[in-house]
Amino acid sequence: MKRPGAHRLSSAERRSRPGLLGWYFRRRYRFVLRQIGSPAGWRVVDLGGGTGIFADLLLERGAASVVVIERRPEACEEGARLHPDQRIQFVRADLLDRLDLLAQCDTVTSLRCLHQVGPGVHEIFQAIQKSPARRVVLQGVESLVRRLQPEHTRELWGPRVAQGSGLVELVERYGFRAELRRHPRYPVVIGSR
Repeated sequence: MKRPGAHRLSSAERRSRPGLLGWYFRRRYRFVLRQIGSPAGWRVVDLGGGTGIFADLLLERGAASVVVIERRPEACEEGARLHPDQRIQFVRADLLDRLDLLAQCDTVTSLRCLHQVGPGVHEIFQAIQKSPARRVVLQGVESLVRRLQPEHTRELWGPRVAQGSGLVELVERYGFRAELRRHPRYPVVIGSR
C-alpha cells in the first residue's frame, strides 16, 4: 500500500529526463528491496543517495527516516522537490565530511557509489564500525572489473569495492557478517552485527 502523500510519477514526468532516470533507478532498486525484506522502523543514512529515489522507496516500505548524504547540489535540490516528506533529510556534503550523521542511524545504505570514494572508503567504514549501525546494505557494479588495478585489490578500494566479493571483504573487515546476493550486474551485500 502506498503511503499517503507519496509522489507518483505522471506520464509526462516519466517522459522527462528525471522521470526516466527515476524509472530506471526504481527498477534497479527493486532487486535491493527484495533482498532486505521489510525496513520497518529503520533509521537510515544513505551515502551518495542522489535525488532520494531509494530513500522514498524505503519510507514506502516502513523505514522511520532517511538522511541522504549527497555532494551534488542539484541532486539535493531535485530530491527535496520530488520528496517533500519530512522523514527524508537531504544533506549536501562529501561523504567524508559528515560522518557525524552516522551516530543517529541503525542502517547505512550505499548503492553503486562506494567505489568512487577511493581509499577514503576505509575512513567511512571505520566510522560505521564505531557507530550504532547494526546493518549495512551495499550495491556494487560488476562491470567495473575492467578498471581493476593491483593497488585496488591490495588496498581494497575503487573498482574492487564495486564487485560483490570486494564488498563482502570490506564489510567483514569492519566487523559485520556479510551475505552476498548475486546479480549479473549489481550485486548486493547485506552486512549485520
